[in-house]
Amino acid sequence: MQQKHLKHIKYIFILAAALLVSLSVISFVRSGNMANASRLVSHTNNVMFQVNDLFSHLKDAESSQRAYVLSREPVFKQQYSQAIKATLAAYNKCTALISDNFEQQQRMLELKQNIDRRIRFMNAIMRDADSIKISPKRWLVARSIMEEIRALNKEIINEEIILLKKRQALLSQESTLAPLLTAVLSILSIVIVVFSYLGITRELARSNAFQEDLAQRNLELANRNIELKNMNKELESFNYISSHDLQEPLRKIQTFLSRVVNQDSSEVSEQTKYYLLRAQDAAKRMQDLIQDLLSYSRLNAEQFKAEKVDFFDLVAKIQTQNQEEIESTGTTIVVSGTPEIEVIVKQFPQLLVNIFSNAMKYVAPTVKPFITVQNRVVTAKEVSAFGFNPQATEYYQITVSDNGIGFNEAFKDKIFDLFQRLHPASVYSGTGIGLAIVKKIVDNHNGFVTVSSSENQGSTFFVFLPKSVL
Repeated sequence: MQQKHLKHIKYIFILAAALLVSLSVISFVRSGNMANASRLVSHTNNVMFQVNDLFSHLKDAESSQRAYVLSREPVFKQQYSQAIKATLAAYNKCTALISDNFEQQQRMLELKQNIDRRIRFMNAIMRDADSIKISPKRWLVARSIMEEIRALNKEIINEEIILLKKRQALLSQESTLAPLLTAVLSILSIVIVVFSYLGITRELARSNAFQEDLAQRNLELANRNIELKNMNKELESFNYISSHDLQEPLRKIQTFLSRVVNQDSSEVSEQTKYYLLRAQDAAKRMQDLIQDLLSYSRLNAEQFKAEKVDFFDLVAKIQTQNQEEIESTGTTIVVSGTPEIEVIVKQFPQLLVNIFSNAMKYVAPTVKPFITVQNRVVTAKEVSAFGFNPQATEYYQITVSDNGIGFNEAFKDKIFDLFQRLHPASVYSGTGIGLAIVKKIVDNHNGFVTVSSSENQGSTFFVFLPKSVL
């Protein structure tokens, strides 16, 4: 829940930041457009000024040339040279300014050709002025060249005037939009900030409420833990009482009943002996029940690490320890599969013992129990085929099959619960705890257990234990 609130706050913050960045980008672009439009207007004015300056310097050179021809004063010759240099410099500036306009560049090349012609013509007149008289025809030619230059100059200026009008219109448009855009962006930014503040405030309030609820739940959990510790202490006391105080009277009852039945049998009637044997059997079942309950409760408290052992050796030890029961029932146990297995050694043998015990107990009177045990490594996919949700990648599958009386599969989950019996105690002995212990041991291994069975067809138990238990 807290993670959800934090995600909401994160999304609100990201949205607000994205919108503000977008508005900033738009504002930046519009400001750039306005600055570019202003630059273009300034550039056009500068081109017009330089073109006029070029023509002005050329006219100064022409005036200095005429004054020198009429007066032969050296000062006019010097002014002429300066004017020519200024003309060429102005031309270079104009050429640099119109480098982005192809049509104007073509006009400037044509203008340069005429300027070069005019300068050559003026230089010739300046050389001849000291020795010969300049004819009127030459002045007319010079005037003709100057008129061509004047026309080209005017053409260039007119083109720049057209560009100036377009660029001034663009600048006017950008200047009009800029304040409006700024106002709109400012209002949107304020709205975004307000909504972001409200959203973040709301999520923070939810987060605070969640924190308070979490604190309350933690307090309740702490109280539950205290109660659980007290219950564990009580359970330990119960275990002590069960293992000592409750079993001691039962042992005495069994002892006294046994003495009465064996030593005083001549003085006891058959009916009384029958009742004594029934009482003795009831005391035995009570003692078995207490021992099974102790075994089950100890599984909750015990903490052991898993160890790798030889599966065949483990089953062999179980057979040795239960040899009397196996031989008395004529049971055959066949083991196969992978020898290595990783289990909690203090608990796993009890799992097999309980399943074997059921196989030897729940069998037809005329049938000798036949049990097959197989251990193999399977994948998580194979485990999930049984309806489980495996977390590990590989599992040990221990399969135990028997030729017993079986049962209806409708009860296959119920049989792993405490005190669940499918048959009356008068027909088959037991406490109803054996398979509950099996389930508990499997849970301690973080594994799974299930069974497949049908009436009079035997049963097959499937136990899945992860290759890395703890």
